[in-house]
Amino acid sequence: LGYALYVLAGIPASLFLTMLGGFLFGFAEAVLMACCAATLGASGLIALIRLFFRPWARERLGARYAQLAQGFRQDDVFYLLFMRLMPLFPFWVVNLVVAVMDMPLRRFAPVSFVAMMPAAMAAALVGTGLDQALEGPAARLAACRSEGGSDCALAGLMPDILQPDFVLAGTVMAALALLPPLWRRFRARQK
Repeated sequence: LGYALYVLAGIPASLFLTMLGGFLFGFAEAVLMACCAATLGASGLIALIRLFFRPWARERLGARYAQLAQGFRQDDVFYLLFMRLMPLFPFWVVNLVVAVMDMPLRRFAPVSFVAMMPAAMAAALVGTGLDQALEGPAARLAACRSEGGSDCALAGLMPDILQPDFVLAGTVMAALALLPPLWRRFRARQK
């Protein structure tokens, strides 16, 4: 509920909440809760923007709105998938774009839910990896102290950042970060 309200308020950086969820609840639970809460919050935000600000936003866009809306209307599912999967577009910006356009919420919610999964999975992996990374130094510190070591402080300082979850999450995030330049290169070759 807190996550949904966070997204409803339009506050950026909800991935940190997903990382926290991975740390507290585990991978699968964090991904499911994050995607459900983010979809619920984003749907509520879109409904509020449409109710109070859509006419004003469309007026500000002027003639450009008609051009944008026509393309968006024809392929709204693919536009939303593209925007959600491209790390170039912040989550809250995508919500604002959808709010101004005519994509029905009944189509927005499932597409958005599915498109948020890769980023939510990476963030949840970081959270679960954080749990594992902190356990290793604590175990080393305890072992050092039980053996009567004289300088045990250093044994517990360095977290295990090469945990499989960290490595996998870093790989997924790196792959997502490569999408914008690959897309630009693809578009340049098309021209």
